[in-house]
Amino acid sequence: MSTCTTCTEPVVSSTRKRRKSSLLLNPPPMSDNWSLAEKTEYKILLQRHLDRNEKARVRMARKRAELKIASSVERKTAVERERQYQADFRFKHRDMLRDVTTARRRIKYRETFGEVAFAAYLKRQQERRKRARAKRLSKEPYDSNDGLEEEENEVESEDEDQLAVKEEEDSGEDMLEDMSDCGTENFGLREASSFSAP
Repeated sequence: MSTCTTCTEPVVSSTRKRRKSSLLLNPPPMSDNWSLAEKTEYKILLQRHLDRNEKARVRMARKRAELKIASSVERKTAVERERQYQADFRFKHRDMLRDVTTARRRIKYRETFGEVAFAAYLKRQQERRKRARAKRLSKEPYDSNDGLEEEENEVESEDEDQLAVKEEEDSGEDMLEDMSDCGTENFGLREASSFSAP
């Protein structure tokens, strides 16, 4: 044992610290030759060591439980974030494809059936999109068949519009034939130009 140069307290070496900690981990039994003060001090030291170990055990158990709860919560939030991201990506990708296809359909529809039918078609399409957006904003689970149903309804409505316009064209052609039979060929040509697509 050495003495510090600045004070009179003895300097305890590291080997002695290790020996002391090993003695606390495996304390020797009390000897009958010890005095009452030594036995009391030994009991106090041993109880202090046991209390410290118990506090450390409780602290580590609490920390371990907190880490476990935090990891489970983080996993749940990560799964929820990934699910929301995939749902948003599906909606965005579907809307993008729908915009491309509807742009082509609009051009073809306008060239085939004219401006009046195209305006009615746009109105119906806006109403369908409003209903779809309201359904999306509601707290219902995402269904991957919603987009297919909307596209099928859109195609069916377009087919109905085409059939209606074709019936109008057929009735217009019948009217032109009747007018040509009556001798009004020039008037029939003007009516044919009005019934043709712009």
